[in-house]
Amino acid sequence: MKIGIVGPGGSGKGTSSHYLATKYGFKYSLSTSEYMAEVVFKEMQKAGFSYLTAIDCWRDRRNHREFWFKVIDAYDRGDGSRVVREIMETQDILDGLRRKRDLEASRDLCDFWVYIDRPGYSEEATNEITPEMCDYTVKNDGTVADLYDRLDDLIVYLGRPPKEPVNATGIQDLSLA
Repeated sequence: MKIGIVGPGGSGKGTSSHYLATKYGFKYSLSTSEYMAEVVFKEMQKAGFSYLTAIDCWRDRRNHREFWFKVIDAYDRGDGSRVVREIMETQDILDGLRRKRDLEASRDLCDFWVYIDRPGYSEEATNEITPEMCDYTVKNDGTVADLYDRLDDLIVYLGRPPKEPVNATGIQDLSLA
């Protein structure tokens, strides 16, 4: 099973991805931005930015989103699914698409697309993907434990047997598209 996880920055995409990998054995190690950090770092150095490492560049990515998008576009070379295809060759979870066109180009590379919705949290202007574009929406409006419970509910609903028993509370918290 391949799952794409999207949502605005800080919504809980990475937390969700790491949880699903740990609890259910999905392969996951890098978000899309982590995957592209070295490529973007080299281009930023050429452009005169003063980052010392790719990690420094990645940590400051929110301040240079448009630059990141330009580098990723150049890397994709007109194929909006290139980055996703490369990531999904070794991972079961994709975390971090932000643009509608990238989702459309990559839709068939994941079995399900999940939007992590954190109501009341500042929406990033660079996030073009909405809950309606995804198969499922998981609300992240409580504690981390609440988010984990909702992710457990989703996985049970999708039919992936858990490694261990889960405390399934039903899927009423999910918006099924």
